[in-house]
Amino acid sequence: MRWSMNTFLPLAWALAVSALVSAQSPGISPAGQDGKIPAVAGSAIGKAMSAALGRCDADGISRPRGRLADACAEAAATPASGAITAAAPQLARQAASLRSTKIMKAGYGMRGLAVSGLGTLGRVDGIAPGLVVSDVSTTGATYLLRAYQFGDQAPNLTIARVQMLDNGPGGILVRGASSGTISDVKIVATRPNDNCKKVPEGVALAGKATGDTGGPWLIERVSVTGIRSVGCRFLNGDGFSVERGYRDGVIRLAYAADNSDAGFDIKSPTFQLDHTVAERNRRSYKLWADQSHGTLTSINPGQPGSGAASHIQVQGARRIRIERLIARSTTTAPIFQIENAETPADITVGACELTVPAGTKMLVGKAVLALGPGCVL
Repeated sequence: MRWSMNTFLPLAWALAVSALVSAQSPGISPAGQDGKIPAVAGSAIGKAMSAALGRCDADGISRPRGRLADACAEAAATPASGAITAAAPQLARQAASLRSTKIMKAGYGMRGLAVSGLGTLGRVDGIAPGLVVSDVSTTGATYLLRAYQFGDQAPNLTIARVQMLDNGPGGILVRGASSGTISDVKIVATRPNDNCKKVPEGVALAGKATGDTGGPWLIERVSVTGIRSVGCRFLNGDGFSVERGYRDGVIRLAYAADNSDAGFDIKSPTFQLDHTVAERNRRSYKLWADQSHGTLTSINPGQPGSGAASHIQVQGARRIRIERLIARSTTTAPIFQIENAETPADITVGACELTVPAGTKMLVGKAVLALGPGCVL
């Protein structure tokens, strides 16, 4: 039996979004001190999504596409095209604040916080497994959690139910052998980066050192808007960024908008995007390795920035697989732009929904395209 997406998906999404999150005791504490720091898998939202997905799986729809992907994410966890937005997460009770950056050691947590005017809430110190950050709202911050070098690592990290408003050009930055889950997060940046030596990113699995090799990762129901640079030769600013060394990750049900470079900048060959929406970025997606993705939606690329605007930019002669591509635009930004490829890239798209003006090019640069239904302009 195959569920109709039009009938099942609203139920699954409603269960996930409307679930009540039980209030937690506020404050900062090491995990285990009071036994109440929750894993995200145990949250009401997580349980509702698991229940919805479980029903789908019970009815025989099983198409796993990655170690961390749910067995029927495509059928059960997908809103209608373009329906993923920057909706606010539902936070539990917040009754505590924070006046200085918290040095985060093994097992520590930050939860139930409402913070205003503090640039960085938490800094990872050394190898710090089991960190939990949940039910936090910030105004005027730049970083919820930051690691400064690859030796500062957060294995089995949980970040859940966070809202960051009037943010600087940042959000979450981890390095090293970090791994974990980031879910139900909204980052709204309103203050641009003017330090041209820095690369601003909303959610960043960062670092190019040999030790920046963390995983696995699940990033879901996260939105990042407004990560921009000003006054620089190249206007960096990515919503989501994953460096090459990170492994075994899924980013799904995610939204990136109004960023001056890419909505999603993915260098790892073992990260998969699925049911993501990029809107009004300079480039919706920048793909730097052989990769396979699910459903990608691109809306109106062309945010003021550096270099040519495009729906999907591929760096080099890469082998790219996309199950479904949805592209909507009022400009003629090309669907695919290939850069730095001495030999043609190899790109396969299973199906497309293209709503773009006359004169839009499917390809700029070198590539061999294998296109499914709906992909002809």
